[in-house]
Amino acid sequence: MTYATTLTDDWTLDRALALSRLEQLALFATLPAAELSEMDGEYFGHAEKPQDSKAETKQNDALFDERSPFGFWLGKAFKLTSPVGGEGYNHCRKSERTVRHLRFGTHIGASYVDGKAAFLITYASFNNRSGAVDLTDEVRRLTSGLYLCAATVRMPNGERSRPTVFLLSGPIGPWIGPDDPNRESLRANTSLTGRLLRARVESPRGRSQRGSEDRLLVTNSLADDNTPAES
Repeated sequence: MTYATTLTDDWTLDRALALSRLEQLALFATLPAAELSEMDGEYFGHAEKPQDSKAETKQNDALFDERSPFGFWLGKAFKLTSPVGGEGYNHCRKSERTVRHLRFGTHIGASYVDGKAAFLITYASFNNRSGAVDLTDEVRRLTSGLYLCAATVRMPNGERSRPTVFLLSGPIGPWIGPDDPNRESLRANTSLTGRLLRARVESPRGRSQRGSEDRLLVTNSLADDNTPAES
């Protein structure tokens, strides 16, 4: 099946990455949510361009270091598991091998960024460090095979951080599955399907005004890879 945006089909990865974050978020607000059935298999991930050398260093340390617990980020993978949602993982490079970890759930729900429908990636569906801060990615279709995404975490005061932006392209291959399915378990006392059925429908909560400082929390939430959060 071919999916097309409501805008034009002349968007390219380079063109989207060349936009400023404000321009990317303005574009994000105009796009339709990716459909559950179209996100299938492994996808390349493309981080936003850092604003300065300090941000670049922090991004590289968190996302692009093969020696880190997380590894050098390559992208994400998706699989539909029910009519209302599915699951996924991140694939990364470590010492010239690909590892698949840091799992998440998926469903269609209300965006934390603008309150409209989005394909949501919820790390809190599984027991990992990113879930402990409620890292949530939001996926919208830019054009066939190219997706503009926004990510936020829950701040200590309960508000959401300002979003970081990234892109996904693909699929580039089939779903393979996490390396160790027992490493990150579903959150206690809930099933993935049950969690998806309780997808939020309320308006997004207040967002922090701290700018780049709280956006850094989104990047850092990946740094500990799939270490289970303490109960």
